[in-house]
Amino acid sequence: MNRTRLLALLLAAMMTVPAQMTAAAAQPQTAVRTGSVAVTQEDKSVETSLSSLENTTVGTTTEFTVTTRGESDPHTTVYGCFTVNSSEPNLGSDGDMTIEYYETAELGQGWHELPSNYFGPEEGFPFNALGNPMESRFKVTFHKPGSYEIVVLIKEKDGDEVVCQTASFTVNVTEEEPEEPGLIKSEEELRSAIAKGGTV
Repeated sequence: MNRTRLLALLLAAMMTVPAQMTAAAAQPQTAVRTGSVAVTQEDKSVETSLSSLENTTVGTTTEFTVTTRGESDPHTTVYGCFTVNSSEPNLGSDGDMTIEYYETAELGQGWHELPSNYFGPEEGFPFNALGNPMESRFKVTFHKPGSYEIVVLIKEKDGDEVVCQTASFTVNVTEEEPEEPGLIKSEEELRSAIAKGGTV
């Protein structure tokens, strides 16, 4: 092989490798969705146990958690919010639902009604605790039947940028069917009715 041909082959190889690397680096990064989790920033996620509820009835109270996972700048604070059917939910006993949060601080510890769809202290809260997941407790009571499409978002306190959010999930709420008077539902009730001399 002559020297000119060898140089040409080497030059072609040097040009091919960077081109492949550039093409790989240019691939767009997409959100990763796993169940109720949708990661919108690298290695950060939020999930909620509410996504497994699926069906409930008017007036039933359900406790659930919201958990954030992943590494974050310890100086970065965040807050959370709920959206329902792509907008701010109508909260309160006269609205569609009531959401309560559990206050862990000694002062005011216990359950409190969430006044708006935002949650977290006014100054925000850390995304994680020294690299450990952060879990918050909530309760929800639906007051009206319907299908509620819910998303939980975590946003930066400064700048309002979305850090991560859940994939949307739907909770179907129905009116509780009234019980028929005198209807025997179990063997124990049947035995009790017979013992009392009732007819079945």
